Amino acid sequence: MTDESSEAKTIATESPFRLPLLKDRLEVLAKAAAALLVIFYILGFLVVSVANYKHGITNFALFRARVISAGVLAALFMAAAFWLWEGVFGLGLPGAEQKSNGRPLSLKLLVFLVAVTFTSYFINSIIFQPRLSIYFGWRLILYLVAVGLITAPPKFIQKHPAASSGVRWVFIVVFVALEARFQWRSGVDYIFLWFVFFAIVATATKANLKQVSTVRDVNWLILVVDMLAIPVVFGLFLFARIPSRFCGGAPVPVVFQFSGPSPVDGAVKNKFWLIDEGDSGFYVLQAPDDKRGIFLPRSSVAAIYYDAGSVAARLP
Repeated sequence: MTDESSEAKTIATESPFRLPLLKDRLEVLAKAAAALLVIFYILGFLVVSVANYKHGITNFALFRARVISAGVLAALFMAAAFWLWEGVFGLGLPGAEQKSNGRPLSLKLLVFLVAVTFTSYFINSIIFQPRLSIYFGWRLILYLVAVGLITAPPKFIQKHPAASSGVRWVFIVVFVALEARFQWRSGVDYIFLWFVFFAIVATATKANLKQVSTVRDVNWLILVVDMLAIPVVFGLFLFARIPSRFCGGAPVPVVFQFSGPSPVDGAVKNKFWLIDEGDSGFYVLQAPDDKRGIFLPRSSVAAIYYDAGSVAARLP
């Protein structure tokens, strides 16, 4: 009885202190979740608005789940690009900067190009599932040579620093030229270009901030332009190509059945490529490569077939 009563007293005396601590932690988590939600929403709003504006669409409706999912997708791609850039060039922190400065620039660039190539290939294989191009063998040889130069014996590099640096610079030029030719012939790799663009912007921003000693010295105009350029470029060139099953903005083929004659050509059914929708209607393209969108009022639509190849969608 004595042990049980003492244990009960201990719990009773500790619980008033534990409850406020738990409450504080929950408040911190709630504030962090709310802040993340706001960030995702602002980011997604910029990305979706830019992608829609490319087709002449201005849909500023608030509180759309698509905006938040687009913000999460953009944040993931930015995090991956930042991870690749920071891992090679460093953020500028004292310890990391000293380690990063120990490697020559040619080696950093070569490591970055190889890392970006393999990362973009991995992401492409998941999202787009492309077929192997006719240049796959040549590309593989190019990457193996790059890995060989990166992993060259340190003793040889220390013994011949000028020759090693020269070979790396020549190979970087060859690498970029051949990669440009491969993409020109077999299709542009927008994920690869996204990582390269992010690295250029991040390096330029880092160079500008390095010269700043106080907050007053910050060139806020350049900083804001750099920060806005990242989601804008993502929305224009990458988000609009990612399939909707990955929360992207690629047009979705659908068949609209109208309650009366189609407002476009008078037909009962029409196949369109759906871009976005709002409370008042749908924004579509007549062909996936069209530059300008069409607005269909929600009141004129009787049904939507999201499986455009289904039997019901093909029926007149």
